[in-house]
Amino acid sequence: MLQVKTPALVLDKQPGYNDEGNISLFTRDFGILRVTASGVYRSGASLSAWTEPPTSVTADISLQEKSFGYGRLFTLTLKNYFPHIRSSYQNTSWYYFYCFLLKNFLPQGIKSEGVYQLFKKNLEFKQSWESDEERDLNFIYFLVKLLRIEGICSGFSFCLKCEKQFKKDETSYFALNEQGLLCDDCSKKVALHNRSEFFPNQFSLDFLKLLPREKNLKLPEGLLRIKPEERTVLETCEESGDLKAAYANIFSRRKINDQTLAKARNFLLIFLAPLL
Repeated sequence: MLQVKTPALVLDKQPGYNDEGNISLFTRDFGILRVTASGVYRSGASLSAWTEPPTSVTADISLQEKSFGYGRLFTLTLKNYFPHIRSSYQNTSWYYFYCFLLKNFLPQGIKSEGVYQLFKKNLEFKQSWESDEERDLNFIYFLVKLLRIEGICSGFSFCLKCEKQFKKDETSYFALNEQGLLCDDCSKKVALHNRSEFFPNQFSLDFLKLLPREKNLKLPEGLLRIKPEERTVLETCEESGDLKAAYANIFSRRKINDQTLAKARNFLLIFLAPLL
């Protein structure tokens, strides 16, 4: 067994035997871990309160050396209780959706410090949890950066096929199973040769059940059109060095409103469908 102490974020927990619990931790040093601990469901125990997500902690863990994805948790030191997330049902719903995405994208026990720091900063930036518009931009920034770190998306400023840079007023297009956007010419060529691939019978948006606002979001039956303003939001998040800079840039633009943010967010949710 390997004894370690590492910063971590509590993603979720489930009951085990007696007062034990099974806890998912997103750790800075070891990625996502599944650990067990005693006292997690003992009334009044500090471990019970501090393992109630979301929390930021320092965790003392004993890891199985042959399988770093599993271990036993002994003690925690509380760092942040995130009251601004706990104060709202919408915020906690979004939080669990983030956790769902992380556990689907990141293999258990594999270090990803870049994603860990990205998620932690998004949780700590209180302004990004204050309204629907802020939550939307928070999610857009997070997912754009996550896709970039994981190498899943080619980018939003140029055509995936011909690599031409989009003009500021140019409409772009997206087809399911593609890893980027298409210009008008390339989208027509793709539509002509691969029309049958656009119909998403094999995909589902059932993963949105954690987000009550998105119950009626539907997959497109063909090419999805991305307006210039929506692409600007994606590009700004892709190019910004941090979430605060993205906020300052996006909310200072006249043509970007709550509908633009919602549509950019919905595009990313649709983008996720083939990946989950």
